[in-house]
Amino acid sequence: LIDIQSLQGNPAGVPHLFIFRSLLDALSVDESISMIEDVLTCNYLHINIASRIENRIVSVEKAENTTTIYEVDGLYPHTNHFIQD
Repeated sequence: LIDIQSLQGNPAGVPHLFIFRSLLDALSVDESISMIEDVLTCNYLHINIASRIENRIVSVEKAENTTTIYEVDGLYPHTNHFIQD
């Protein structure tokens, strides 16, 4: 299995689609965030996570050693580029 993104990033990292699939097993937004923080990704990652039960939406960006979480309140436009400082 070859992940095109890993050709430009960290070849030892986990491809995003496997990470996204594992998030389906999370029981909360915080558990999803922890799962992202605890894994080495093949490249930068961005995902929006929402929970109707928790009435919460977060935008998560993961770089090599940094994870940034934005709590979404209201309308949240996000283009396909990294906004982490």
